[in-house]
Amino acid sequence: MSRETEINDQIARFLVRYSPPRTMAENLDAQRDEIRRITRIVVQHAPNVGYVEWVATLIDQIEVGMTTRSWPLIGEVNKACEALRKEGFLSRPVLKDPHVEEHGHYAKLADRIKAGEPVAESVLYGVEAVEMIKRNLLTEGDLRKHRSAAYFARKATYGEEAAEVWEDGRKALHERCMAEYDTIVAQRAIPRAGRKGFSPNMPSMPYSDGFAA
Repeated sequence: MSRETEINDQIARFLVRYSPPRTMAENLDAQRDEIRRITRIVVQHAPNVGYVEWVATLIDQIEVGMTTRSWPLIGEVNKACEALRKEGFLSRPVLKDPHVEEHGHYAKLADRIKAGEPVAESVLYGVEAVEMIKRNLLTEGDLRKHRSAAYFARKATYGEEAAEVWEDGRKALHERCMAEYDTIVAQRAIPRAGRKGFSPNMPSMPYSDGFAA
């Protein structure tokens, strides 16, 4: 699945939980155009690497600011995208020894989780959670309390159905990361251009480059 198709699917799953604006409630063509415009903005801002996690976090942040059950405005989506880009989400500095430095990052993050300290919702499932588990820094059980808190916070704000949709999506993302992890680790020692199936003109698969050093 291509980068744009993956993002299209994420946005579609997000918007289907809400209602189109009243001004286009009976106009399917206008609704399709609005969806295309929202998706186009997200595609333009999303990074080429780690874009699935980026879009998931973007949706989380948009939902936190929503006060109605209607689709977010184009301007709101663009503003949220720009804010997330400025935060440098998923950006990685050039490290002298990436493996040592990254392990230290994940160790600190795991310690915070096990101590019950607050962490970003985005690290509870997916790339970073899998890295911590595979490095034996914590277990799925250690994440349970934070995951439960995130679920009930969403349930209180958006209702049980929306919370379950969010949780199901995050679990699916996490399982996919777990399934890909061993393959990606095995490729870390191979120069990027020499990796099997790599093409500089081909969009990265979700998560894969998020694991690569």
